[in-house]
Amino acid sequence: MAQSLSADTLVIGAGTAGAVIAGQLSRDAARRVTLVEAGPADADPRLQDPQAWPFLMGGAFDWGYRTAPQGALDGRALDYPRGRVLGGSSSINALGHQRGHGSIFDAWSALGCEGWGFGDLLPLFKAQETFEGGEDDWRGGAGPISVIRPRPSDRSDFAAAFLEAAVQAGHPLCDDFNAEVMVGASWNQLAIQGSKRSSAATAYLHGAGERANLQLLTDALVLALAFDGDRCIGADIWRDGRLETVRAEETILCAGAIDTPRLLMVSGIGAPEALSALGVGVRVSSPHVGQHLQDHPLCGIVHTAARKLPVSPYNHGEAVVFAQSTPGRAAPDLQIMGVDVPFTTAETGPGPAEGFSIAPCLMSPASRGSVTLTTKDPRAPARIDPNYLAAPEDMDRFIHAIRLARRIGAQPALAKWSAGEHACGPAGDSDADLRAFARRAVSPFFHPVGTCRMGPEGQGVVDSRLNVRGVQGLRVADASIMPLIPNAMPNAAVVAIALKAADMIGV
Repeated sequence: MAQSLSADTLVIGAGTAGAVIAGQLSRDAARRVTLVEAGPADADPRLQDPQAWPFLMGGAFDWGYRTAPQGALDGRALDYPRGRVLGGSSSINALGHQRGHGSIFDAWSALGCEGWGFGDLLPLFKAQETFEGGEDDWRGGAGPISVIRPRPSDRSDFAAAFLEAAVQAGHPLCDDFNAEVMVGASWNQLAIQGSKRSSAATAYLHGAGERANLQLLTDALVLALAFDGDRCIGADIWRDGRLETVRAEETILCAGAIDTPRLLMVSGIGAPEALSALGVGVRVSSPHVGQHLQDHPLCGIVHTAARKLPVSPYNHGEAVVFAQSTPGRAAPDLQIMGVDVPFTTAETGPGPAEGFSIAPCLMSPASRGSVTLTTKDPRAPARIDPNYLAAPEDMDRFIHAIRLARRIGAQPALAKWSAGEHACGPAGDSDADLRAFARRAVSPFFHPVGTCRMGPEGQGVVDSRLNVRGVQGLRVADASIMPLIPNAMPNAAVVAIALKAADMIGV
C-alpha cells in the first residue's frame, strides 16, 4: 500500500532551479516544503573540486543520457550529461557564471512574456551573486553565489597567452561580459567560493536542510504527477523500494529541460496524438510540450602543446571571447574558449598526450530539436534530439566560429605554447573541409532549454506566471520555460528564473 506524505509546496527536482526555490520558500517557517530529488546528496568531495568536472560526466552523478542520431552530424549519437544529485547540473558543470546579453531577455518580453525583460531580471541576477569586483549598477555584492575571475596571482600563463592572442586576432578586451558590454576577450567568470564549487545546492540548500519545515527526499524517483480532476495534487514517487505519494497544495516542476517535459507527457500533458500512440491517457492537450529544444553546439580545435601546460586551479577554461558572426548583431552569437586540455570526439580521433583546445561555440542557434517519449514507462529516458546545425545558417555561422578560433591559435602570443594543430583537426580551410570537420567534431555544450516554453495562449506551455495551461496547482520553473536560449552558459539565468518563481509563489 502506498504511503502518503503531505506538504504545502512540492518541488520536483533539486537541480539549479529546485534547490533555489526550495531554499527560498522554506525561509517562511509557516510553509511546509517537500523537495524531491532522484539522485543522492552532494557529499562527494569531487563535486566541490573545480578541476574535477570533466571526470563527473558519465559517473554516478550523471543521468547518462544520449541523444538521438544527429542528421547534420553524420548521424552521430552523442553523450548528453545531466546532473543527478543535489544541485543538479550546477554540481557537475564547468562552473561558468554567464548571464547573457540583455537583448535576449528583452526578446522574451517581446514574445509575450510579460515581466521577463532584462530590466525585470537584472535585480535577480544581482541578488544571486557576490561578485569579486564588488557591487555596482550591474553586479551584486551580497548574494549567496560567489562569482570570481581568476586571481592575478594564480592565473594560468596559457590562459593569459590565449587572451593576448585574441587581441592580436582583432578582438577587443572586455573587462566584464556580465555588465554593459559583452563583446570581446575576457577572463571567464566562475562560481567558486574560496577553492570550492559554488553550486545552487551549496548556495541555497546547505544550511536550509536544518529547517523543520523543509523535507528533503533524495534517491526518490518521481514516476508521475498526481491529479484530482484538473488539479495537480502532488506526485507519485519511488523511494526505498516502495511507492509513496506526496500530496501538496501546489507542485513546482523543476526537473530540467529534458525531464520536465518527460514527466508532463507521462502524466498525460502533451500532444494528444503522440501520447495516445503510446497508450498514455490524454489529460491536457499541450502540443508544445517537448518541442523547441535549443542547445549550444561546440567543438575543439586541438593543438599539440610545445611545452608542459600549467595546472589550472580553476576549471581548465579561464579565458573566453564573445564575438559576432556578422557585424551589427544586437548580441554576440559566438563564444570561443581557451581550454587547457585536448577536446576531441571518437570521430576526430585521439588528441595529443599534452595539448590544448580552442573551442568555438554557437551561442544563438536557429536550429530547434525535441524531447519525446518512446514508451509510457515512467522510468524510461526520453528521446533527446537537439537537431544540431540542422538550420543552414547555423552551419555557416559555426564555420565562421571555427575560422575565428584558428586565427586566434595562429597568433604570435600562442607560438611558444603550440606545436601546431593536431591531426584530429580540420584537413583544410575550405568551406567543405570545415563542414566535414564540424560534422564529426561537434559536441553538446549541455545547455538544453525551451521544451516547456513560456508564451501566450496557443504558443506557450506555461504563462508568464509559470502556470501550466490547462491544469490547476502546477507550475514549471527551470530552463525548459525559456522561449529563447541565452547567448551564454545559462545557469545564472536559471537561478534568476527560480528566484522570480519563488517570489511569485511566496505572494
